[in-house]
Formats: sequence, C-alpha cells, structure tokens
Amino acid sequence: MRGNTPHSLADFVDDVHFTVDLGAGMTAVAGVGAPDGTAVRVRQKDDNTKDVRVWLVRLDPRGVFTAELVSPLAPSR
Repeated sequence: MRGNTPHSLADFVDDVHFTVDLGAGMTAVAGVGAPDGTAVRVRQKDDNTKDVRVWLVRLDPRGVFTAELVSPLAPSR
C-alpha cells in the first residue's frame, strides 16, 4: 500500500506493494492484484516481473486483512 493503510479489498487491485506479517518476520509483496470472488488474487512479481508467488487477500469479519499463499493453478473462489 506504499505506506498507506488499506481500507477495502479494492486497495489490493492493480499494482500493489504491501507487507505480510508471517509471525516469524515480515515479507514484502509487490505484484498485481485482481478481484477473485470475495477476495483479491495478487500475483507477486520478482524484479524481472516474473511471477514468484500468488496470495489470496481477504477481509475477515473483524475488519482485518489476511493474505494466504495459494497455488497459482488454484481455481478462483
């Protein structure tokens, strides 16, 4: 979010940069997000724009954003 706090899932669509707290440390994610049902599928890119991971970002009932690593081949939800 480039220093901005996200307010909705729409903030994760298109070119995005955000940080994921994995419990054991923080991971920076830069990529491209697209709506996927009630979530946003973010294809994380490396410096050469190659896909390296896919994250499914959701907003839980408490208003907390979550990011789950998913298979790039996993069907949309």
